Amino acid sequence: MKVKQKTTRSQAGAKQDSSKLQTDHSETTQKIILQVIKKNPKITRKELSKILEITEDGVKYHLQNMVRKGMIKREGSNRIGKWIIN
Repeated sequence: MKVKQKTTRSQAGAKQDSSKLQTDHSETTQKIILQVIKKNPKITRKELSKILEITEDGVKYHLQNMVRKGMIKREGSNRIGKWIIN
């Protein structure tokens, strides 16, 4: 027999705080990415991952979100292209 555990107010608040922290962290990461792209539009995901100290997949995730939001776009090929800030 399983007993359903009640979620206390403090636990519910912790979940909300956690998602807010994730959003704040993503926004901070994206601001850093914008700053780095301004300095070097031809920067690679690998170089960004070293600067941000996150995985290349993490960088890819943020870049895709930024493109979807219209913050940046990619011009040219993956190999010799550059990032354009909108």
